[in-house]
Amino acid sequence: MQSPKPLMETIEITMKKGIISRDKCPICNLASSKIIFNRSFNKELIKEYMNVAYQGNADIEFLEDITFEIVKCSECNLL
Repeated sequence: MQSPKPLMETIEITMKKGIISRDKCPICNLASSKIIFNRSFNKELIKEYMNVAYQGNADIEFLEDITFEIVKCSECNLL
């Protein structure tokens, strides 16, 4: 049996404007998931959330071509 690879090797991480995109679950390493929420950063709901979460310091215009997603792992249910 092979020993597990380090976490950073098993998760492909793509950085775009400081946003982390994963193609596998960071807990169970499964690539199967379901998008449960998907909105553009320039939508009002996300703008409001970012303004509250980052106390008005989030640069929404910088993120306008990025999609905010919440993804649920099909195996371990991690969000």
